[in-house]
Amino acid sequence: MCSTDRGIALVSVIVVLSLALPLTWHLQTLARVESVLVHGQRQRLQTLYSAEAGIALTQLALREGLDPAEILLGPDGVAGTHDDRHVPLAGGNPFSFPDASFEVTVAAAVLDARRLRVDSRCEGPHGLSRAVEVVLDLDPDPSRFGSVLSWLEIR
Repeated sequence: MCSTDRGIALVSVIVVLSLALPLTWHLQTLARVESVLVHGQRQRLQTLYSAEAGIALTQLALREGLDPAEILLGPDGVAGTHDDRHVPLAGGNPFSFPDASFEVTVAAAVLDARRLRVDSRCEGPHGLSRAVEVVLDLDPDPSRFGSVLSWLEIR
């Protein structure tokens, strides 16, 4: 191999590397941005699902015998305190999903003898917040009791 061939090979390698380096940098930056976006979307979904879990736990508590009138008194059972309208969930607040940075509160109000409005709000990390408001059926018929009459996601 003569020195001219080696010079051409060196120039070829430099050209290929100079084209590959920006492409590699761009792909790495794109992957990092996508990772951040996916992480944020995951946290938003976890916040929404945690709020929805509050609704499901309220339905379960009602079906297991929680009197809607007890909700008006809150977990401490005393009227006129800070926890009035907060749903007394068995064993306290069971939420550790997905981790401790998600705080769920569930409040309810009796609309009439057959309807209960339940508001479940989850505060997640980085100021994320999702809320779900539903109206549940309090029909004495066990097949309908606790079923959802209306559902609204509040962002």
